[in-house]
Amino acid sequence: MGVLIGSAVFPITLAMFWGRANSIGMISGAVGGALLGLISWLSVAATYDGGLNSFIDNTGIFQRFKALK
Repeated sequence: MGVLIGSAVFPITLAMFWGRANSIGMISGAVGGALLGLISWLSVAATYDGGLNSFIDNTGIFQRFKALK
């Protein structure tokens, strides 16, 4: 599902099942979750050998798309 899309699942679920959920809360929850997800993803990638200098290798982007490498 990914870092960016996964952060919107909880606000969308609240929108469907909780009548008091408002648009500001849902938007800020989705955007805030996406930012925190990206920060976590980059922080973990920076701990591997080579840090963010080897960003493509450390994040595993090409593990699914080996033809692109």
